[in-house]
Amino acid sequence: MQCTLSDPNLLNTLELCTTQQNTLAELAKAVGHPARVKILHILSLLEQQGGCLNADLVEHLQLAQSTVSEHLSILKKANLVKAITIGKKSCYVFNRERLNNLNTLTNTLFYNL
Repeated sequence: MQCTLSDPNLLNTLELCTTQQNTLAELAKAVGHPARVKILHILSLLEQQGGCLNADLVEHLQLAQSTVSEHLSILKKANLVKAITIGKKSCYVFNRERLNNLNTLTNTLFYNL
């Protein structure tokens, strides 16, 4: 069996999808660590309660505060998590819209060609 990319329609589709491919790669990198996946899971479970504080995540993850902060920074940069300032503290919330975007990108690139 030979795999070729000589079909002009397929090549055009690949060129049009470059931005989507890059976005999906960035999001995949952001969720590419078990601790970040767990943070997203915790925040999604706490979504109805309005999110949680860094200290709560540190307690649940049993990681150093600085490590949790670094993971949150990566998730915020990818716009998967939002920080809401409450006084001197930040409450972290799950960005469901961005996760839906990740799901749409995956479906577009891998299932709807």
